[in-house]
Amino acid sequence: MNKHARLAKKYAASFPKVPRFPRTIGREAEFPVVDSTGSAGDVQRLLTRLGGSGSGDNIVTRMNTVDGGSIIGNIRSRKCIFSAEVGMGTVEVICDPCVDLHQLNDLHSNAMTSLVKAADAEDLTVLGMGMQPISPPSLELMTPLPRYRVLREVLGDSWLWFSTTASDQVHVDMAASEFGAVTAACNGASFAVIGLCGNSGIHSGGLDPHFCCSREGSMERVHDVSRRHGIPPEPIITTENWVRQVSALDVLLTSRCQNSQPALCSSGSLSSFSDLIHPLTTADADTDNRIWDLFQTHEHYVWHSARPRAKQATIELRASCQQPGEDHMVASAFSLGLVEAHVEVLHVLTGDGGLSGLPHVWDHLIGLHTKAVQRGLEDDGVATMCHLLLEACEEGLVRRGLGEEVYLEPLWHRLRVRQNPSQKSRSLFQSYTNDAPGHTREQDRGLRQVIEAARIHQP
Repeated sequence: MNKHARLAKKYAASFPKVPRFPRTIGREAEFPVVDSTGSAGDVQRLLTRLGGSGSGDNIVTRMNTVDGGSIIGNIRSRKCIFSAEVGMGTVEVICDPCVDLHQLNDLHSNAMTSLVKAADAEDLTVLGMGMQPISPPSLELMTPLPRYRVLREVLGDSWLWFSTTASDQVHVDMAASEFGAVTAACNGASFAVIGLCGNSGIHSGGLDPHFCCSREGSMERVHDVSRRHGIPPEPIITTENWVRQVSALDVLLTSRCQNSQPALCSSGSLSSFSDLIHPLTTADADTDNRIWDLFQTHEHYVWHSARPRAKQATIELRASCQQPGEDHMVASAFSLGLVEAHVEVLHVLTGDGGLSGLPHVWDHLIGLHTKAVQRGLEDDGVATMCHLLLEACEEGLVRRGLGEEVYLEPLWHRLRVRQNPSQKSRSLFQSYTNDAPGHTREQDRGLRQVIEAARIHQP
C-alpha cells in the first residue's frame, strides 16, 4: 500500500462507519465590524470588552504574539467562542455542535446578544453581510500573524481578500460510508447556496462591476490556477480521490505555528504535497503520523465550497455569505438539508443519474456556480435548480421530525421575488446613486443606508 493509499485509509477511519442520528450541527459565523464612519472597526476593542477582566462567563483562552506585543485570539463563553479572524475588522462566533437547529438558534442568538452589547458599548456596529462595505482589502487590515504574512508572501495580493470577507460556515456530521455522496452533492449544489445566500454585492465603497456575490468571486482569485477555492475541478467521490486531488496542490504552509514557513522546493517555487512527502520513504507508524500531520495542515488551506474535516468528522459547507440578522439561520438550515437529502440532491443535479452520473454534469454545475456568483437568483437556470434543491432540502429536514424546516421560509421568499440579500443591497444602493461615478454625496447616502439595513441588533 503506497503513501497516498495509507493516508486515505487513515482519513476514512477518522469518520464513523455509519451515520449518527440525529446529525449534529456546528457553526462558524463571521461578521464584519464597522465604526461610525462605516469603515472597518477594531475587533480587538470588541474582544477586550467581551473578555473583561477574565472572570465571569467570558474567558480569554488564546493570546497571539505579534510584533513584540499580543492580541486576543479567542474568548470562550459557555458553549461558543468569539474569535479574531484574518481581517482586523472581522469577528467570528463559533458554536459548539448542537443536536438540532433550534438549539443552534438559541446558542447563536445568546452569543450575538453579548457580541452586539459589547459592540454598542464600543460604538461599533456588527453587520449581517458577507464583506466589509467600505474598507478595501489591504495589508493594514490583515491581522499580523506570522502564518498570514507567509500566505501573503506566497499568494500575493489575492490573499488580502480574506481580510474583508465574512462567511457563514456550517459543520454537519458525516460518516465514512457516505463520504463521497455527501461531499460530491454539497460541492455540486454550492451554486444554490450562493444563489440563495449571496450577501456581498457591495464592497470597497461601491458596486462590484463583475460579481453579485463578490465574496465568492473575489476569493476564487486566490491561487485561481488550481481552483483551490469554490467548486473543485472535478467531483470528490472517495477518500482516495480527495487525498490525491489535495496532494496535487501546492503546499502553502508546513506549520500553523509562530515559525510558519512556506513549503518551497529547491528551485524556490512552491512544492506540491506529493512532492513534499516523496522523500519520506519509510513505511512505518512514525512516518505515517508525520505525513498525517503535514496533510492536516495542508488541507486546512484548501477552501472548497464543501470540504471534509477529519478532525471533526464533518462536512464543512463554506459557500454562504453571512446573512442578515433576521434570517441568520437560513444557511445552517439549507446546509443541514443538503446533507440529510444528499441522495435526492444528487438526483436533482444529475437528472436521476446519482453519484455515478455526476462527472458527466460537473462542467454544467461549474457553469451554474459561475452564473450564481455573477447574477444570483436573476439567472433563470440558477433559480430553477434552486427551487428543486430547496424542495429536496425541505423534505430532508421534515424527515428529521423536529420542525426545523421553518428556518427555510426566508429562502422560499427569496425565490419568489428572485432576489437574494446581495441583489437587495445592490438595488438599495443604486436607488440612491443612479450609477453616479466617484464618491458623490448620493453614494455616501446609499452606503449609509446599506450599512444601516445590515446592522445586527440585539436579539
